[in-house]
Amino acid sequence: RDAVGAVRASTPLRPVRHAIEARQCGTCHEVPGMDDARGITGPTPEGMAGRRTIAGLLRNDPAGLIRWLRRPQNVVPGNAMPDMGIGEREARLQRGS
Repeated sequence: RDAVGAVRASTPLRPVRHAIEARQCGTCHEVPGMDDARGITGPTPEGMAGRRTIAGLLRNDPAGLIRWLRRPQNVVPGNAMPDMGIGEREARLQRGS
């Protein structure tokens, strides 16, 4: 199962929604079902689900998504995804475990 599918299948919506709102993910990402998440810079959850890799380097699996969410600038310096200070626990919540 891909990382986004894992989020949908196993994560309670309220904590994920709160994290998305608190981190202002909707500024760059469109998140279906969230009216204030209409960004166009980053991929949608569905867009991520169809990818084999994250940033062209990491496997699109739970471990790769956690690594990306925690330190995207360490993976690809200068990319559009800023380091948001996401800790291990929050990254696991976002990926569904």
